[in-house]
Amino acid sequence: MTYITLPGPTGASRLHDWTDFYGAWHEAAGAYPHMTVTTFEDLKSRPVPTLQKNLQDLGISVAENVLTEAVERSSFANMRAHEEKHPDDEEKHPMIKTRIMRSGTPQEWHRWMTPTIAQRFG
Repeated sequence: MTYITLPGPTGASRLHDWTDFYGAWHEAAGAYPHMTVTTFEDLKSRPVPTLQKNLQDLGISVAENVLTEAVERSSFANMRAHEEKHPDDEEKHPMIKTRIMRSGTPQEWHRWMTPTIAQRFG
């Protein structure tokens, strides 16, 4: 049994919990005066325009050069370097994996999605 097939917090499969959770964002979008939804792929392929739109959706104005600097400072390379500098949590608690930066690549799932796994996503 894999993690994704185990029951999640609601008792449904983790896959159903995941899809329900993210689907609910789009369903709820109209109920809030200021809300924005974006994708990892948009943030990675067009970071500054995507952030500009997200902030505009929220009624916030930020200069483009400030966004550009923020995007550069939070690049995959910089975030991975930060994780490499601070491995303390994993050393103290080997069962807890704190690293979250994998490859920072849009559409990365195409590399590991097998037909069997794809069937689970229906």
